[in-house]
Amino acid sequence: MPVRLSLCMIVRDEETFLPRCLESVRGVVDEIVVVDTGSRDNTVEVARRFGATVFEMPWPDDFSAARNASLERATGDWILMLDADEVLLPASAAGLPALLADPDVEGYFVQMRHLVGSAMQPEVEESSLFRLWRNRPEYRFAGEVHEQILPTILARRPGSRTAHSGLQVVHYGYLREVRAARRKFERNRHLLEKVIARSPQDAFAHFNLGIEYYDQGLLQQAAASFAAALVRARPGDVWRPKLVKAYAATLLEREEWASLFRLLDEEIARYPDYTDLYFLKGVARVRAGQAEQAVSAFARCLELGPAPAARYSSTDPGTGSYKAQLELGAALEALGRDAEARAAYREAAHSRPGWHEPLKRLAALLGRTAGDDELLEELRAFFPGRQYADQVQVATLLLHARRPHLVVRLLEPFRQEGRLDRAGLFVLARGLAGAGDREGALAICRLDWTGSPLAPQVQRLRAELEAREAQPAGGEEP
Repeated sequence: MPVRLSLCMIVRDEETFLPRCLESVRGVVDEIVVVDTGSRDNTVEVARRFGATVFEMPWPDDFSAARNASLERATGDWILMLDADEVLLPASAAGLPALLADPDVEGYFVQMRHLVGSAMQPEVEESSLFRLWRNRPEYRFAGEVHEQILPTILARRPGSRTAHSGLQVVHYGYLREVRAARRKFERNRHLLEKVIARSPQDAFAHFNLGIEYYDQGLLQQAAASFAAALVRARPGDVWRPKLVKAYAATLLEREEWASLFRLLDEEIARYPDYTDLYFLKGVARVRAGQAEQAVSAFARCLELGPAPAARYSSTDPGTGSYKAQLELGAALEALGRDAEARAAYREAAHSRPGWHEPLKRLAALLGRTAGDDELLEELRAFFPGRQYADQVQVATLLLHARRPHLVVRLLEPFRQEGRLDRAGLFVLARGLAGAGDREGALAICRLDWTGSPLAPQVQRLRAELEAREAQPAGGEEP
């Protein structure tokens, strides 16, 4: 008899994300069970369109209660849990039949790829979360917020074997724009404070309350919550490394150097291959004016490579590669070791093609130390195709190098040929302004920019140029 897999979800007002999530499991799961806790949009209709069985219930002010309501209605042999803002990478699911057929495994972890930062250029953090397990009536979630089921499984069946599945899930919910739109801080804070009032020694609740405060920029409250969690956490808690990382990031932003370095020294001894901690240490050393120590920290990051996501509950692959190279370049530059800094910036750019931050820093460094020909040769090496779009990119970098005359030299022929698009025109306008040709720059700014995403930047440049134009003779800034 074939093994059946049920997808279980709880949702509310997720019509934007839900179609992408459910499309990703088409042909992978045998059943979709959705508990809706009060949607006011078309979430229920979307779920039913994908064949889901939908149960509606009032929000119980308890995530575990809602999760368990979905489990009680699942008929499959196994449960897969996803949230609406998550997408299963279907290619990673090819081995699912073999996983579900293994009689010795009670449940599996999946690899989470959390997109963070801005949706325009997101970064990725990785973690392993327990999301796939056998459907047994005694397995139920616990915890009103940041609910968990694995402790229940291990308590009900001591010695149960778990494993890593190879499944990969992309999570969009940490993106800055998504978090701002959802406004879930007050709800989560209320639930966590209720848990802490009832169980003051609940380290996991203190930790998650700290995360909520941190995400809101309330750093003092975050630091206090993380400190409370750390003294209560057990050495074997799987989320403890993430707590240490979050606490260190908070102390970094608060510039509490003594407390931060003491924490990192203690925890690096405990987690010697957790690259993310060395990276935070390097960033802190730079900000504290200790560039030599920072170089050592970033070099160690590159020696270790990305931390093992299966071992730690929050890892950033960039801390063992391109991000470490970028920050190593900045530390070397602060020490006046320009040749080494240039090499580090080049390596960072090659390690993550399309990432412009190392190229901007390289251009700025070359602008201070190299002649025009050397500067152009170095930057053009990253755009060997010499296509129009590549030339605009090089011209943009020349602005960071403070060589506006080279911007004009590079782009003016394209304008003469009528080949400049709006992006190129804006870069040319900035180059003309920097080179002292205000009239030429203003002529571009006074074109019709309606509908262009560059319009606000163009208006700012135009206002700046017109303000300078209006200054009386001899009144210009030096």
